[in-house]
Amino acid sequence: MEFVPEVRFGELRIEGNSPSTLKSQYQPYGTVFAGLAVYGGPTCTTGFGVATAYGNMLLTAGHCYSLNETTYQGGQTLGPVVARNYKIYYCCDQSTFDAELIASAVSGRATFGRIHVNYADWAHQISGWIGLNSDSVGAIICHSGVTTAGLDGFSNLSEKCGPITQKNYSPSGYMYQPSPVFRVSTAQSRGGDSGGAFYWDSIFGSLGVGLMSGKTCRTESCAANSILSHLPYIMNYWGITPLTN
Repeated sequence: MEFVPEVRFGELRIEGNSPSTLKSQYQPYGTVFAGLAVYGGPTCTTGFGVATAYGNMLLTAGHCYSLNETTYQGGQTLGPVVARNYKIYYCCDQSTFDAELIASAVSGRATFGRIHVNYADWAHQISGWIGLNSDSVGAIICHSGVTTAGLDGFSNLSEKCGPITQKNYSPSGYMYQPSPVFRVSTAQSRGGDSGGAFYWDSIFGSLGVGLMSGKTCRTESCAANSILSHLPYIMNYWGITPLTN
């Protein structure tokens, strides 16, 4: 998909040949959105930009960073973790998922409803999100994790997308029954992809589906089917809305 050279970000307008970027780079005007490399302790991937009662923030996986930990993107401060939910070892509790909120506005980073798909399509618009449990087994979903996709987004092209194979999954050996919060997809995941946004390309545009929570193998270097937290559960619990600007 070709990036249109003129994009409106609220009052901000970028005209002409907008610069292509890597996921690890500081984005034009310091903007942040899904599909970027984020650092604190481990490397993770940014999820959807969201509107909250306290301003716009970024999602990523809850297992990535501790509460109040400062995160970084493109060599600059991204912001602190201000909310975290990482209790996936509890059984069958729909309030548990694997996500956290980064207050990117604290460092002056503007957050938008975009996803870095690849070097040429680095600000792909998120048009909306799916309803609670409205996803279907067999639906093809994609992610743009910084390890599987690579920093330019062009790595492992055949592995970044795949069908949902299970809608109720137990992501931990400590969970005795499947949880409706978690899904499995044959889209492949690797260490560093955690927190990345899963989206579904539809006739309505690219719709948010979930956040990368993990993979079905246990070692850091393995690639395996992805485990994701269903986005509407996260939205409902925290009262947040994905950005679509």
